[in-house]
Amino acid sequence: MTNRYMNLVILLCTLNEESSLPGVLSGLAQYLPGARILVVDDDSEDRTAEIAAAAGAEVVVRKGVPRGRGLSGREGYLKALDMNPGAILEMDADGSHDPAEAPKLIAALETADIAVGSRWAAAGGGDDRGCLRRMISRLAKTFLRSTLGIPLSDPTSGFRAFRADALEKIDPAILTAEGPEIVEEI
Repeated sequence: MTNRYMNLVILLCTLNEESSLPGVLSGLAQYLPGARILVVDDDSEDRTAEIAAAAGAEVVVRKGVPRGRGLSGREGYLKALDMNPGAILEMDADGSHDPAEAPKLIAALETADIAVGSRWAAAGGGDDRGCLRRMISRLAKTFLRSTLGIPLSDPTSGFRAFRADALEKIDPAILTAEGPEIVEEI
């Protein structure tokens, strides 16, 4: 990681990730030491927020507001930008994204504004989500690749890195997605 991106914020939007979060946090500490971790928790019913705080993450718990990946993501992007980073890495806390692959996304920011990882390129290369979620991802992939010309193997992946100035230009404050479709919106 170059000096420009030493000020890295890692964004994890969570909901009931007590079982997978410790491994994700441990991997991030190993592969991106010194990065600041921001956990935006959608008022989990388990110990997700406590585990994140104990690991040294900055934690925002969204209590008393509607839940949703898009709502958490928008709040997380804005909070991450307030932390004055050089770059923001976003990934899922459920273990579907391998922290060992994260440095590659950060390195890609040397020549790109945004880097998108793939769920299928990492260790194991699988997608163990439910049938409906896999089908929606495949349809979105086909749409995004054919109509918008986005040549990514996994354009609906939430495993992404942004130069801070690129994320500012997207302007997270105006995003409207409430659910997982925030990935396509952004």
